[in-house]
Amino acid sequence: WSSDVCSSDLAGELLERRLPAANIDLSNPKNRHVTMDSRSIHFPDMKREDVDPHAIPHCLSMICRYNGFVREFYSVAEHSVIVAQMMQKHASAFGWDSSRFREAVKAALLHDAAEAYVGDISRPFKRFLPDYIKIEDHVQSCIRARFGLTDDEATWRVIGELDSEVLHLEARALLFHRYEWIKDISTVTATEAGARLIDSGPLTQKQAKEEMSRMMRLYYLL
Repeated sequence: WSSDVCSSDLAGELLERRLPAANIDLSNPKNRHVTMDSRSIHFPDMKREDVDPHAIPHCLSMICRYNGFVREFYSVAEHSVIVAQMMQKHASAFGWDSSRFREAVKAALLHDAAEAYVGDISRPFKRFLPDYIKIEDHVQSCIRARFGLTDDEATWRVIGELDSEVLHLEARALLFHRYEWIKDISTVTATEAGARLIDSGPLTQKQAKEEMSRMMRLYYLL
């Protein structure tokens, strides 16, 4: 997860392996991704300067988690806010200093930011797409470089644990079945966004965009 990964020759690696997706004419606009601010991007060649902060809350608020297999629309943006609020409580409980606190919350808020560019693919399916995972990791490394996110492995490990805890809350609130693996996680419902999800249901797309944008501004990411 080093920021240096952002400059790696991922496109060259994919081309060497002769993947069909790599053997494309990049001069053809149809083979490039055009962003909100009119940037034309080929994801394996993406650079940190290609990251548009305003695209992250907008696009993540438009993407439904769990491939839409939920009772109501629930966005990646709202999920990101819940994980960030979880990190706020975790960092406070462990007495982290103000600098580490801020860096940890920023990283938690943007832990899925690559999905603003490459979309959200469910965990069971993603395991069958190793090259998608490489591209997603590359895009995420560019986002980390763009915002100067922490490289502290312990912080990212905590984010992964909190992300998994939130999964249980979301499953309980939104999925169609009460799966046996779902736990009751009181630490998640103790957050403002987590309690709201249980009590009132998910935010609308517009509300989720506004909430994530608010947190990004609070931490000088927007």
